[in-house]
Amino acid sequence: MLQASSFAAHSAEFVADGVSMARLHELAGEVRDSIEIVHTSEYPSFLKFFFDAFAALLRRRTKPRSGDATEQRLRTVVLEVLNRLPQNDILRPYVDKLLDLVFHVLKEDSEETAVVCLRIIFDAHKTFRPELSRQVQPFLAVSYTHL
Repeated sequence: MLQASSFAAHSAEFVADGVSMARLHELAGEVRDSIEIVHTSEYPSFLKFFFDAFAALLRRRTKPRSGDATEQRLRTVVLEVLNRLPQNDILRPYVDKLLDLVFHVLKEDSEETAVVCLRIIFDAHKTFRPELSRQVQPFLAVSYTHL
């Protein structure tokens, strides 16, 4: 079970050199299995440590459609964690970066991950609609491109 006291060490492994895909998948699974921690007072700390690590993993560390099943499952697990984040004021400072990240994944990745990305986008727009009006056009552009 993931504890707040281990957030720094746990998240650092996601960006450390030499960590295998199998180990990264194991770490992501531990975060997913402990996701209820985001419904506690530890949510800001969770975002502080894990958001940038997850973004780095999805943008640079793993490749979409790599053909490596472990790598693809890792990407899916990370997106599932991001999808399960409570959409509240604690997430507000991260929401633009979150949407940029999922738009990036949506453009590059498989159908399986695209579905999770769409859920994240819809949930964010339901909660943060006024602030996200500038994100509508990029979403429509991505949608139009992939039709």
